[in-house]
Amino acid sequence: MIASQITKGFQPMTIAPGMTMPKSRMVVEEHELPEREGTAELTNDPRFFAENVVEKRLAAFEALAVITGIMAEESLKQTFELSKEFAWTGSLLVISIIQLAGFFIMVTVAFMDLVACAVLSLQLFYTIRLFTAGPTGFDKASRFYCDQRMWRWRERAIFGVKWSIVLFVVSTGLMLTVKFYVEGAPEVERESRKQHEAEYIGHQILATVVFAFFAILSYILYLLGREHTRVFNESYNTVDLISPLMQNDRA
Repeated sequence: MIASQITKGFQPMTIAPGMTMPKSRMVVEEHELPEREGTAELTNDPRFFAENVVEKRLAAFEALAVITGIMAEESLKQTFELSKEFAWTGSLLVISIIQLAGFFIMVTVAFMDLVACAVLSLQLFYTIRLFTAGPTGFDKASRFYCDQRMWRWRERAIFGVKWSIVLFVVSTGLMLTVKFYVEGAPEVERESRKQHEAEYIGHQILATVVFAFFAILSYILYLLGREHTRVFNESYNTVDLISPLMQNDRA
Protein backbone atom coordinates (compact mmCIF):
# COMPACT_ATOMS: atom_id res chain seq x y z
CA MET A 1 0.00 0.00 0.00
CA ILE A 2 2.84 2.33 0.85
CA ALA A 3 4.51 1.58 -2.45
CA SER A 4 1.34 2.38 -4.40
CA GLN A 5 0.98 5.72 -2.60
CA ILE A 6 4.55 6.63 -3.40
CA THR A 7 4.35 5.54 -7.03
CA LYS A 8 1.22 7.62 -7.72
CA GLY A 9 2.42 10.87 -9.31
CA PHE A 10 6.09 9.83 -9.05
CA GLN A 11 8.55 8.19 -11.40
CA PRO A 12 12.02 7.39 -9.95
CA MET A 13 15.09 8.09 -12.06
CA THR A 14 17.50 5.20 -12.43
CA ILE A 15 21.15 6.13 -12.00
CA ALA A 16 22.74 2.68 -11.73
CA PRO A 17 21.68 -0.94 -11.98
CA GLY A 18 19.66 -1.71 -8.92
CA MET A 19 19.83 1.85 -7.51
CA THR A 20 17.33 4.71 -7.63
CA MET A 21 17.60 8.41 -6.84
CA PRO A 22 14.86 10.37 -5.03
CA LYS A 23 12.92 12.75 -7.24
CA SER A 24 10.15 15.20 -6.27
CA ARG A 25 7.37 16.70 -8.31
CA MET A 26 4.73 19.32 -7.51
CA VAL A 27 1.21 17.90 -7.84
CA VAL A 28 -2.22 19.22 -6.88
CA GLU A 29 -4.38 17.08 -4.68
CA GLU A 30 -7.67 16.32 -6.39
CA HIS A 31 -9.78 15.43 -3.36
CA GLU A 32 -8.68 17.14 -0.17
CA LEU A 33 -6.68 20.36 -0.09
CA PRO A 34 -4.37 21.05 2.84
CA GLU A 35 -5.85 23.46 5.31
CA ARG A 36 -4.27 26.90 5.23
CA GLU A 37 -2.97 28.31 8.49
CA GLY A 38 -3.65 31.88 9.49
CA THR A 39 0.02 32.86 9.46
CA ALA A 40 3.46 31.33 9.50
CA GLU A 41 4.74 29.67 12.65
CA LEU A 42 7.26 31.95 14.30
CA THR A 43 10.00 29.38 14.82
CA ASN A 44 13.72 29.64 14.23
CA ASP A 45 13.70 27.34 11.25
CA PRO A 46 17.13 27.50 9.55
CA ARG A 47 15.46 27.10 6.14
CA PHE A 48 13.98 30.58 6.50
CA PHE A 49 17.42 32.16 6.84
CA ALA A 50 19.24 30.35 4.03
CA GLU A 51 19.89 32.48 0.93
CA ASN A 52 18.62 31.39 -2.46
CA VAL A 53 18.30 32.77 -5.98
CA VAL A 54 14.64 33.78 -5.65
CA GLU A 55 15.27 35.91 -2.57
CA LYS A 56 18.09 37.77 -4.32
CA ARG A 57 15.74 38.64 -7.16
CA LEU A 58 13.03 39.71 -4.74
CA ALA A 59 15.45 42.17 -3.14
CA ALA A 60 15.39 44.17 -6.39
CA PHE A 61 11.58 44.21 -6.32
CA GLU A 62 11.51 46.28 -3.14
CA ALA A 63 13.36 49.24 -4.62
CA LEU A 64 11.38 49.12 -7.87
CA ALA A 65 8.08 48.97 -5.98
CA VAL A 66 8.98 52.14 -4.07
CA ILE A 67 10.09 53.98 -7.22
CA THR A 68 6.96 53.05 -9.18
CA GLY A 69 4.74 54.08 -6.28
CA ILE A 70 6.33 57.54 -6.20
CA MET A 71 6.07 57.86 -9.98
CA ALA A 72 2.38 56.92 -9.95
CA GLU A 73 1.66 59.47 -7.22
CA GLU A 74 3.45 62.28 -9.02
CA SER A 75 1.85 61.55 -12.38
CA LEU A 76 -1.63 61.56 -10.86
CA LYS A 77 -0.89 64.92 -9.23
CA GLN A 78 0.08 66.32 -12.63
CA THR A 79 -3.24 65.25 -14.15
CA PHE A 80 -5.20 67.19 -11.52
CA GLU A 81 -3.06 70.29 -11.97
CA LEU A 82 -3.88 70.40 -15.68
CA SER A 83 -5.81 73.46 -16.84
CA LYS A 84 -9.47 72.64 -17.50
CA GLU A 85 -9.97 75.52 -19.92
CA PHE A 86 -9.53 74.74 -23.59
CA ALA A 87 -11.26 75.67 -26.84
CA TRP A 88 -11.96 73.58 -29.93
CA THR A 89 -12.00 76.57 -32.26
CA GLY A 90 -9.76 79.45 -33.19
CA SER A 91 -6.07 79.74 -32.43
CA LEU A 92 -6.37 77.60 -29.28
CA LEU A 93 -7.34 74.44 -31.18
CA VAL A 94 -3.74 73.22 -31.54
CA ILE A 95 -3.02 74.07 -27.91
CA SER A 96 -6.08 72.11 -26.83
CA ILE A 97 -4.90 69.06 -28.76
CA ILE A 98 -1.44 69.32 -27.17
CA GLN A 99 -3.04 69.67 -23.75
CA LEU A 100 -5.22 66.58 -24.19
CA ALA A 101 -2.28 64.58 -25.55
CA GLY A 102 -0.22 65.47 -22.48
CA PHE A 103 -3.14 64.56 -20.23
CA PHE A 104 -3.71 61.08 -21.68
CA ILE A 105 0.02 60.35 -21.80
CA MET A 106 0.29 61.26 -18.13
CA VAL A 107 -2.67 58.99 -17.31
CA THR A 108 -0.89 56.21 -19.21
CA VAL A 109 2.24 56.83 -17.15
CA ALA A 110 0.23 56.60 -13.93
CA PHE A 111 -1.37 53.35 -15.06
CA MET A 112 1.94 51.76 -16.10
CA ASP A 113 3.49 52.66 -12.76
CA LEU A 114 0.47 51.40 -10.84
CA VAL A 115 0.64 48.08 -12.69
CA ALA A 116 4.36 47.78 -11.99
CA CYS A 117 3.90 48.68 -8.32
CA ALA A 118 1.03 46.20 -7.91
CA VAL A 119 2.84 43.35 -9.69
CA LEU A 120 6.12 43.77 -7.83
CA SER A 121 4.44 44.24 -4.45
CA LEU A 122 2.06 41.30 -4.85
CA GLN A 123 4.72 38.93 -6.11
CA LEU A 124 7.08 40.02 -3.34
CA PHE A 125 4.44 39.36 -0.67
CA TYR A 126 3.11 36.10 -2.11
CA THR A 127 6.57 34.63 -2.70
CA ILE A 128 7.71 35.37 0.83
CA ARG A 129 4.39 34.02 2.11
CA LEU A 130 5.01 30.75 0.28
CA PHE A 131 8.60 30.58 1.53
CA THR A 132 7.26 30.36 5.07
CA ALA A 133 4.51 27.86 4.27
CA GLY A 134 6.34 24.88 5.75
CA PRO A 135 9.07 22.38 4.87
CA THR A 136 8.15 22.56 1.17
CA GLY A 137 7.85 26.35 1.17
CA PHE A 138 10.74 26.87 -1.23
CA ASP A 139 9.16 24.49 -3.76
CA LYS A 140 5.83 26.32 -3.51
CA ALA A 141 7.53 29.71 -3.86
CA SER A 142 9.54 28.48 -6.85
CA ARG A 143 6.38 27.21 -8.52
CA PHE A 144 4.71 30.59 -8.02
CA TYR A 145 7.74 32.59 -9.19
CA CYS A 146 8.38 30.42 -12.27
CA ASP A 147 4.74 30.29 -13.33
CA GLN A 148 4.31 31.47 -16.93
CA ARG A 149 1.53 33.91 -15.96
CA MET A 150 3.62 35.52 -13.24
CA TRP A 151 6.56 35.80 -15.62
CA ARG A 152 4.41 37.65 -18.16
CA TRP A 153 3.22 40.13 -15.54
CA ARG A 154 6.81 40.75 -14.42
CA GLU A 155 7.81 41.46 -18.02
CA ARG A 156 4.94 43.94 -18.34
CA ALA A 157 5.91 45.59 -15.06
CA ILE A 158 9.55 46.06 -16.07
CA PHE A 159 8.43 47.34 -19.48
CA GLY A 160 6.28 49.93 -17.68
CA VAL A 161 9.14 50.96 -15.41
CA LYS A 162 11.45 51.56 -18.38
CA TRP A 163 9.13 53.47 -20.69
CA SER A 164 6.99 55.31 -18.15
CA ILE A 165 9.99 57.52 -17.36
CA VAL A 166 10.29 58.50 -21.01
CA LEU A 167 6.56 59.16 -21.34
CA PHE A 168 6.58 61.16 -18.12
CA VAL A 169 9.15 63.56 -19.58
CA VAL A 170 7.22 63.83 -22.87
CA SER A 171 3.94 64.52 -21.10
CA THR A 172 5.55 67.10 -18.81
CA GLY A 173 6.94 68.93 -21.84
CA LEU A 174 3.54 69.04 -23.54
CA MET A 175 1.79 70.30 -20.41
CA LEU A 176 4.42 72.97 -19.77
CA THR A 177 4.08 74.13 -23.37
CA VAL A 178 0.37 74.67 -22.86
CA LYS A 179 0.94 76.38 -19.51
CA PHE A 180 3.43 78.89 -20.88
CA TYR A 181 1.33 79.62 -23.97
CA VAL A 182 -1.98 80.12 -22.14
CA GLU A 183 -0.63 82.13 -19.22
CA GLY A 184 1.34 84.43 -21.51
CA ALA A 185 -1.44 84.95 -24.05
CA PRO A 186 -3.58 88.14 -23.98
CA GLU A 187 -7.11 88.04 -22.66
CA VAL A 188 -9.55 86.46 -25.07
CA GLU A 189 -12.72 88.31 -25.91
CA ARG A 190 -15.90 87.13 -24.27
CA GLU A 191 -17.38 84.15 -26.08
CA SER A 192 -20.83 84.16 -27.55
CA ARG A 193 -23.53 81.95 -26.11
CA LYS A 194 -23.35 79.61 -29.10
CA GLN A 195 -19.60 79.13 -28.71
CA HIS A 196 -20.01 78.51 -24.99
CA GLU A 197 -22.62 75.81 -25.59
CA ALA A 198 -20.43 74.14 -28.23
CA GLU A 199 -17.47 74.04 -25.85
CA TYR A 200 -19.68 72.66 -23.06
CA ILE A 201 -20.73 69.78 -25.34
CA GLY A 202 -17.04 69.16 -26.01
CA HIS A 203 -16.40 68.99 -22.26
CA GLN A 204 -19.22 66.46 -21.85
CA ILE A 205 -17.78 64.25 -24.57
CA LEU A 206 -14.33 64.45 -23.02
CA ALA A 207 -15.73 63.58 -19.59
CA THR A 208 -17.40 60.47 -21.02
CA VAL A 209 -14.19 59.39 -22.75
CA VAL A 210 -12.16 59.87 -19.57
CA PHE A 211 -14.68 57.87 -17.52
CA ALA A 212 -14.63 54.97 -20.01
CA PHE A 213 -10.82 55.09 -20.17
CA PHE A 214 -10.46 54.86 -16.40
CA ALA A 215 -13.08 52.11 -16.20
CA ILE A 216 -11.06 49.99 -18.64
CA LEU A 217 -7.85 50.60 -16.70
CA SER A 218 -9.58 49.67 -13.44
CA TYR A 219 -10.78 46.39 -14.95
CA ILE A 220 -7.23 45.55 -16.04
CA LEU A 221 -6.00 46.14 -12.50
CA TYR A 222 -8.79 43.87 -11.25
CA LEU A 223 -7.64 41.10 -13.62
CA LEU A 224 -4.08 41.60 -12.37
CA GLY A 225 -5.04 41.05 -8.74
CA ARG A 226 -7.31 38.12 -9.52
CA GLU A 227 -4.69 36.25 -11.53
CA HIS A 228 -2.03 36.72 -8.86
CA THR A 229 -4.38 35.43 -6.18
CA ARG A 230 -5.32 32.41 -8.33
CA VAL A 231 -1.70 31.41 -8.96
CA PHE A 232 -0.91 31.89 -5.27
CA ASN A 233 -3.73 29.56 -4.25
CA GLU A 234 -2.63 26.97 -6.82
CA SER A 235 0.94 27.09 -5.52
CA TYR A 236 -0.14 26.97 -1.89
CA ASN A 237 -2.40 23.94 -2.40
CA THR A 238 0.38 21.81 -3.87
CA VAL A 239 2.25 19.08 -2.03
CA ASP A 240 5.46 17.17 -2.63
CA LEU A 241 5.46 13.46 -3.29
CA ILE A 242 8.99 12.42 -2.48
CA SER A 243 10.28 8.88 -2.76
CA PRO A 244 12.14 7.26 0.16
CA LEU A 245 15.88 7.47 0.39
CA MET A 246 17.99 5.55 -2.06
CA GLN A 247 16.73 1.99 -2.23
CA ASN A 248 18.34 -1.17 -3.48
CA ASP A 249 15.96 -3.10 -5.69
CA ARG A 250 17.90 -6.25 -5.03
CA ALA A 251 17.12 -6.16 -1.32
